Amino acid sequence: MLIDPSYEVKADYAAMPALLRKVHAKWNVGVLALWYPVLASGAERPMVAALEALGLPKVLRHDIRFPPAREGHGMIGSGVFVVNAPFGIEAEADRIGRLFRAH
Repeated sequence: MLIDPSYEVKADYAAMPALLRKVHAKWNVGVLALWYPVLASGAERPMVAALEALGLPKVLRHDIRFPPAREGHGMIGSGVFVVNAPFGIEAEADRIGRLFRAH
């Protein structure tokens, strides 16, 4: 399941850890992936810390950073938090991350 909140509603950041915990409690064998923006302000950091504190199984967290799209743009990367991460996803995430670092 891919969860892609708008994050335009700032309460989404605080709501996501509880949502992932709730979905995992009902579907503990499912692969759950939460996308989030990496922001210059760091607004995603408390959410990511709360996600990691949940202690969910087979977690992969992967961030990619890139320059802002334009002057003053706050998004400087993209992240994903995967629960029950399938075999091979970590190597593929690292491969994609290297592509971004090459530019």
